Amino acid sequence: MEFVRENNKILGYIISSVNIFISGMASIRGVIMIATGTPIGILACAFLVVDGANSIRS
Repeated sequence: MEFVRENNKILGYIISSVNIFISGMASIRGVIMIATGTPIGILACAFLVVDGANSIRS
């Protein structure tokens, strides 16, 4: 029973780290697209950056 609980904790940490990595990549991609985009694209990419930052914070 203890072994299963430990595996669930490890799995939870792996899922959390993957979520943080993907959120960080979305934020970086949004910043790059803001620097090279059109005004409407900049607005959409700003949403990516804020959403990525929010996901990392959670």
